[in-house]
Amino acid sequence: MFLFLLYTFCNINVKLKPNEPFIADFELPEDSSHLKVTVYRISPDVEIKYLFIKDNVNLDELIKDEDDNKLENLKQSFETEVKVHGTYSIILLNKGDTEAMVNIYSYTEKILGNEDPDVKNLQKMFHELKLNLTHLNNINMRLKSMQDLNISELKRVIKGFYVILAIPFFYVLVGICKVKAVKMMFAPKKGLKP
Repeated sequence: MFLFLLYTFCNINVKLKPNEPFIADFELPEDSSHLKVTVYRISPDVEIKYLFIKDNVNLDELIKDEDDNKLENLKQSFETEVKVHGTYSIILLNKGDTEAMVNIYSYTEKILGNEDPDVKNLQKMFHELKLNLTHLNNINMRLKSMQDLNISELKRVIKGFYVILAIPFFYVLVGICKVKAVKMMFAPKKGLKP
């Protein structure tokens, strides 16, 4: 009945600016069994790097450190699950020239004493449904991002087409002006007698 009280989740879309790190913190409290974090890449063709760490290190030193060997490339998505209580951080860094968009999803589940198997099945079913809906949302956002890129590319091509279409008319206009100028040079002048 109160299945929504058994877990906590967060789902956000983040725009990553070029070469500016984004840090997200996640906490696994004592009354929760595990923490699941998923980062889904929405923007195609942008290099995004990440690092998932337990928050016992100095983040400022990690960010200032230019050594990219610590950061891993984000493929389509990154998913991790931790069961040790504490605070965790993920650092995302856009290495491309344009803004990139990612979806960050976190999920924690409360520890209950003796659970009914039916409640566990309902939890599992709702969790799978939620994951499927989140996955569909991420695919939709990725397709929208690709559509926006395609529309901007189409606008650029159309402007180029108009320029190419105007060039022949410009040449014809210049040709007509040249012909008139040549005719004016050889036309007899009024008021002059040969």
